[in-house]
Amino acid sequence: MTNPLVLVVRKDDSFSAALRNAEFNVINLELIETRPIADQGEMETMSGRLGEFDAIIFTSPSAVEVFLERFPGKPSELKPVIYALGDRAITLLEYSGFAVESRLAANTAADLITDVGIDRFAGKKILFFRGTRTNGTIPELLGTVSQLDESIVYETVECELDRNHIATLRDQFESGEIHWICFFSPSGVERFRDIFETVRFAKVAVIGETTAAAARANGLTISLIADRANNADFAEQLIKQQEAIG
Repeated sequence: MTNPLVLVVRKDDSFSAALRNAEFNVINLELIETRPIADQGEMETMSGRLGEFDAIIFTSPSAVEVFLERFPGKPSELKPVIYALGDRAITLLEYSGFAVESRLAANTAADLITDVGIDRFAGKKILFFRGTRTNGTIPELLGTVSQLDESIVYETVECELDRNHIATLRDQFESGEIHWICFFSPSGVERFRDIFETVRFAKVAVIGETTAAAARANGLTISLIADRANNADFAEQLIKQQEAIG
């Protein structure tokens, strides 16, 4: 296998490390980042009201991180059942001592609710911690069957970019040097398309169906969708697909 050049649209992490270990050449391009919203008053209020809820839902590790920083009590004292989507969100909660109801096969919020069973939420009081951007799946599925409260605890912001670096990437796209582009979020896809009008020759790989939907909506042809939305499985599938290509 030749050493393919891969553009990873996120900061350097375990995914990029796995590709480098497989002798891929990796360029990281962080286009967006998440951070806690400046005013955490609502989170503090909600932290004092957690006993009122039957369940808490997390679909992002960023929301989990803010929650863990602000939660004042002990995990054993938490009344609501916690439902979480994604390996990182689940790991963060469990490492901090929280019991988590999860479905490891779930790749989207819709998968999580469907696999748990929507009847489990019927008539219950639910708290959904989320970011400023959402595809609306949780309120769409649960808004009419439960008492759903949403608490926005983090925001997605655009990273500052080096113009020379972007110009170099444009040249690499046009020359066909970049073999793959890897996306991890709809927001990353959208900003990428704002910056690059064309991605000639490069194949597109995405971490899950939610990101795939955004890629299609932005006119990208997808060559690989990870079966499970986590870094390890995504990297393994990309490596295997590239080996098959040769």
